[in-house]
Amino acid sequence: MLRKHILPVLVALLICAPNVLAQKSREAELHSRIQTVIESALRQDRIPGLVVGIIKNKRVTHVKAFGVAEISGNKPITARSVFHMASVTKPFVATAIMQLVERGRVSLDARVVEYLPYFRMKDERYKDITVRQMLSHVAGMPDVEDYGWDKPEYDEGALERYVRGLSERPLVGTPGEKFAYRGSVAFCEAVYSKPDNFVIGANSLVVFRGK
Repeated sequence: MLRKHILPVLVALLICAPNVLAQKSREAELHSRIQTVIESALRQDRIPGLVVGIIKNKRVTHVKAFGVAEISGNKPITARSVFHMASVTKPFVATAIMQLVERGRVSLDARVVEYLPYFRMKDERYKDITVRQMLSHVAGMPDVEDYGWDKPEYDEGALERYVRGLSERPLVGTPGEKFAYRGSVAFCEAVYSKPDNFVIGANSLVVFRGK
């Protein structure tokens, strides 16, 4: 009786095994090719280091670290190394905000102070700045003077500290009047990160807080 149950399983395994092995072989070949290309780029473009991740069907299938974390040192980069995301966060944040707009949780034409009541500036026009203007770089915001490359902050209070840190700075233009590329996306990150908006689901994005 037991043999009657085992036999079909063995047959199925024998049928599937070649496909599984072939797939693993293709993946190994792909990973090898990627590694060759990256190592070549590191040499030619003098890139200190980077981490590559491959996601397939919502699953991380491959992670590989290359190079060093500091040009002046030999500390190797690992899969858990922290990188400065800088302006790469902008499309993530904009997408996350638009998801909240679709859900009716945020209005693009609402004033930022409605979501961040602690937002203050040495210029009364700050009260009129909208979420849309922040996302579009037409809010008249001053640029960041110190990006803190050598002392990154990514704890839970980093965004609020950044917003509060502008209380003594004036605007450099009238909100909505002129385009000027700025790092003010941090305000939209703060809006997204409010407890009632910070929803991580199947179709939500996690904002990289200051990383």
